[in-house]
Amino acid sequence: MRTVVAAALALGLGGTAGAADLSAMAAAEALAADRAFHNRAQVVSPAQAFREFMDAEGLLYGTGGEPAKGSAAIFALMGGDKPARMKVEWVPKQAWGAASGDMAVTIGDWKRTWLDGSRVTTGNYVTVWRKTPGGWKGLIDIGEVDEAPPPTPAPARP
Repeated sequence: MRTVVAAALALGLGGTAGAADLSAMAAAEALAADRAFHNRAQVVSPAQAFREFMDAEGLLYGTGGEPAKGSAAIFALMGGDKPARMKVEWVPKQAWGAASGDMAVTIGDWKRTWLDGSRVTTGNYVTVWRKTPGGWKGLIDIGEVDEAPPPTPAPARP
C-alpha cells in the first residue's frame, strides 16, 4: 500500500475546498471506468480489455522485471489475439481524484483463474487513471500477488 500513498501524493490528490467538486467527480468517473474495464474483460479476453482501457503510454507493473510499456505491448504480453488462458476478475474498492479533475487512482482486489483449472491467484492492484479526450485511460497499473499461506507442517512421527 506504500505505492498507493506515493501515487496519491504524486498526483496531489485531495486539494483545496474549491477543487473538491473536481476531485470527487474525477474519483467517481475513474471508479466507473475501472468497473467498465472489468465488465469488458468478462466479455472479451483480458488482453483485449487491457488494450482498450490502458493508455497508449501506459505501464503495466507486476509481470516481473521491467513494466510493459504501452497498450499494444500490454496486449502482446497478455497473449494478444490468442485464446485467453485465464479469466481475470477484479473489484474496485476505492478511488481518489486529483484536484485538477484529470487524474485519479483506484485500488481493489483481483483474481486470476486459469481456464484449465490448474491454479488461482489473488492480489490487489493500484491503477492511476488519466482523463483523455477518449475517456479515462489507465496510465499505470500495478498488481501485487497475495502471499501464499505457509505450508502446513507435516505431523510429527512417533
